[in-house]
Amino acid sequence: MKKYLLFAILCLVMTTSCQSSKSARYVLDNVLYCHFNPNLVVAVDPETPFIAGKQENSTAISANSMSSFTCVNSPWWVFADSGVYGDSDNYMERGVLVELSMLPANSNWEVRTNSLNSFENALMAGSTQMFGHSHDFVVVYSGPPCDEKKIKYLEEQGYKTPGACIELILFRKAGRRTFYSITYFESYEGEHLFFGETPPFREEVIGGETFYSLNEDFSDEFLKRASAAFAVSDIYHLRRLEREAQGAQQPESPSAESSQSPMPEDPASSALQES
Repeated sequence: MKKYLLFAILCLVMTTSCQSSKSARYVLDNVLYCHFNPNLVVAVDPETPFIAGKQENSTAISANSMSSFTCVNSPWWVFADSGVYGDSDNYMERGVLVELSMLPANSNWEVRTNSLNSFENALMAGSTQMFGHSHDFVVVYSGPPCDEKKIKYLEEQGYKTPGACIELILFRKAGRRTFYSITYFESYEGEHLFFGETPPFREEVIGGETFYSLNEDFSDEFLKRASAAFAVSDIYHLRRLEREAQGAQQPESPSAESSQSPMPEDPASSALQES
């Protein structure tokens, strides 16, 4: 009994120390800035405004030993385009969810990550280059866009979370201790289309059985909407673009042209392309 009580106290101390740590992460003008761990900037369409965010911490326990545990810092932010649907005046018709998972700097653990193979219901999967880093992405038909804990918190803020969605999940392991995912979701509750006119699925009857497949016309339109909904970058990339813009405004000189080589073309693209 004393052993388990001591373990519970240690977990409480670990979680408290996590909550006391400060970080430079904030939303300004519908842009999420994370200045470190990871260095990330997510600019969201102003028509999908920031509605809620929360700093969450948990204690991960090793499956091999109850005495082995670590703190997991898991902040998240939600941007949503809300409207009237059903019995709610703030029904989240579509939105962008940003989630981080970070381990302490002194942790010997490695952050758990998703993989393309872990999404059994993936309608589409691939990878894309954004600000010089490879990101995996999947398109899935799922239930709510977030877990029950987040749903409850959003309900307390007066928002109704959709029960079924089409989602684009973009994710990257940014280091041994850092992982982030960005989810663009559109409600498809009750097979009701909130955006576009093309249904997500094709229905085909073969041998008396009905089969469903992703409608390619819908996927093209969906990816365009997702690409227009948010853009991902980092502080260093934005500063580089700013320097390039300032340099373009200055008059050219022969000495400058001979002493400086042009910056390589950046591979980042707002459009997601399957590789």
